[in-house]
Formats: sequence, C-alpha cells, structure tokens
Amino acid sequence: MVKKLFKYEIGAYLKTSLVINLALLAISIVGRIIQFFENGESVIYNLAFGSSVFFFVSALFAANIMMLVLAIKRFYKNLFTAEGYLSFTLPVTASQHITVKLLTAMLFIVIGFVSSIVAVLIMTAGELTPEIFKAIGYIFKKSFSIIGGHLIFYIIEMLVLLLLSLAYAILVYYACICFGQRAKKGRVGKSVLAYFVYYLITQVIYTVLMIIGVGLGVDDILLLFVKAPIASIHVTLVIMIFTMFGLAALMFSISRKTMENKLNLE
Repeated sequence: MVKKLFKYEIGAYLKTSLVINLALLAISIVGRIIQFFENGESVIYNLAFGSSVFFFVSALFAANIMMLVLAIKRFYKNLFTAEGYLSFTLPVTASQHITVKLLTAMLFIVIGFVSSIVAVLIMTAGELTPEIFKAIGYIFKKSFSIIGGHLIFYIIEMLVLLLLSLAYAILVYYACICFGQRAKKGRVGKSVLAYFVYYLITQVIYTVLMIIGVGLGVDDILLLFVKAPIASIHVTLVIMIFTMFGLAALMFSISRKTMENKLNLE
C-alpha cells in the first residue's frame, strides 16, 4: 500500500512539476536566444534583454516557491480535508503518511533545484560558462591537494546536512498544519499563527544561544579552528547534522501524535 501511495503522490506532483520546470527552461532558452542579437547601442535589444532577465529571475524564484507551496497543499488537502476520510481508511499508519508526503516533496523540490541550475546555465551559456567550470575544477583540485580525502567527507556531510535541513523545513510546515487542526474553527488561520509563533520562538532561542556563545568566548572557539581546522570543521558539521536530525524528528513526532490522537476532520 505504501508503494501505491508513493506512485499516487508522485503522479500528483509530476503534472504540476513538469509544467513549472518546462516553463522555466523555456524562459531561459528564450533569454539565451535574445542574447545572440546582443547590441549594447540598441534600445530595443536592451529593453528585450532587461525584460528577459526580469522574467527569468521572477520565474526562477516562483518555480521554487511553487514547489514548496505544492508540498504544503498536498499534505493539507490529502489528509485534512474531505480527502482525509479516504486517506485514513487506508491500511497505512500516520508515520507512513507523513513519510510518503515528506520524501515525495523532497524529491520534487530537489528536481526543481536541479532544473533551476540547468536554467541558469542555459541563460548564462557562453564564453563565461567554461571559465566558471574551470574555476570550480581548480578550486576542487587545490582543496583536495591541501586536505586530501577530508574534502570528500566534507561534501558528504554538507549534502546530508542540506537534506536534513530541507526535511526539517518541510516538517515544520506539517507540524504547524497538524497543530492548527486541533482547533474547532479557523484551522488554516491557527496553522499560520502556529508558524509565526514557531518563528518567534526560534528567533529568541537563536539570539540567546548567540549571547551564550559570546559569553563563553568566541576567541577560544576561533582559536580551536586555527589549531585544528580540519577536525573542527568535521565536528561542527556532525553536530549540526545531529541537531538538525533531532529537530526534524521532533517535528515528525508532533505531526504523528496529532494525526494519531487529535485527528479532527469535521
């Protein structure tokens, strides 16, 4: 049943995702074609080029926002509207519902990000692009010659951290939606309010941690990085990974417990 849920969810995402990504790529191609007629003295060219850049940047921003909005909409509509009566009659646990929604959302957000990179490469294709790749290759080789295999582990750790950060960001929205469903009326408004409360609380916590960090002595921490930079970076990344995993697990737990014990589809 979980496999069927994945297929259904992927199918639901695929339609919208395909339109968004193809539109973005089409805009980047049109923008690149306009650049073939480059003429700095032509008012028409400058207007056309400026418009293409504006539309491309707007489309780039909108495409990635729309994928996140789609992830939130799919979670709410499929589980907490009339569709929820059908969804919760399936032989699937609350954890499995959340996992399917989360992994599918992450998959298509990553696909959208890759599509955005391809679009940027198309839009900026020319003499500069090979130089950019050469510079990236040079930096990678230089870094590898200095720190060796640690560079590979850094990349792996950062990728894991990015994926966990993405999962956490999505799960925060899920948890706020679930929290809002506890209310008898104005559930969407309560969900939005829950997110703003979460945001304020996290900002306060970050501020307090920064003050504590300054009090403990930033100089000592920086000195540690100077004395053992390679090990310090590994330790920092690993701590961040476990912290992000813990936060994501907390949000997952809030959503699961709400769906199991406080579900209200009325």
